[in-house]
Amino acid sequence: MELAKAILGSIGYGLISPSIFIPGLAVGWFVRRWWHVAVGSLIIAVISLVWLVTEELPEGAQIIWPVAPVGLIPPFVWCAAGFLARSWYQRHTVASRQGFPMSFIRIAIGILVGGVGGGVLGSLIGMAYVALEQVSSFEGLSGYVVASFMLIGIVIGILGGGLAGFLRGRVALHTGPA
Repeated sequence: MELAKAILGSIGYGLISPSIFIPGLAVGWFVRRWWHVAVGSLIIAVISLVWLVTEELPEGAQIIWPVAPVGLIPPFVWCAAGFLARSWYQRHTVASRQGFPMSFIRIAIGILVGGVGGGVLGSLIGMAYVALEQVSSFEGLSGYVVASFMLIGIVIGILGGGLAGFLRGRVALHTGPA
């Protein structure tokens, strides 16, 4: 059971770690072939493992070496996501860049409105959760609950608003008088 927890923890930490997903997306975006994705993810995993062994490993902790290859999964996932995103972007790129500033403005407005709307909605959901579940206010626990719902709402709102602005900007660039 402990081994399963270690494996899932390693995968989960790797998928949410900025030191893995930012380089993974960047490598995936800039590589040209699928085998480059595999090599890039291997390099990121090795650098991450070296960093873990030299800097972050707590005193007395041990690495379970048979499980170490599982550390290749998160960088590969993020490199593949970057590679697929670039490939999708290249297929759907607008032929002319005349509408680029307008689509950028629509994306920025979508991010702003989505973030504010998501924050408000997340706060309301958090307050409703605190009221329904009768969360204690001892040491500000209810405030932490509301703030966490608000932050989740902001992130979801920013992603949704940015995507909506992007798609709306693309639709506006393709439509016009015939």
